[in-house]
Amino acid sequence: MSIHAFIQKDGMKKQLPLVFALMSRKTEADYVAVLTAIKEKLDNPVVDNFVLDFEQGK
Repeated sequence: MSIHAFIQKDGMKKQLPLVFALMSRKTEADYVAVLTAIKEKLDNPVVDNFVLDFEQGK
């Protein structure tokens, strides 16, 4: 799984990779565990919006 940010400056957008998680399984519980661990590391996330692309967990 990977998480990217989109940065915009002077009318140009860039995609910036932030997190890569290597997963041996792709169950819903695995995705929840990874996203929960990431969320717990963030003190006070400020997000304007997000784009999500994923494979549905089994």
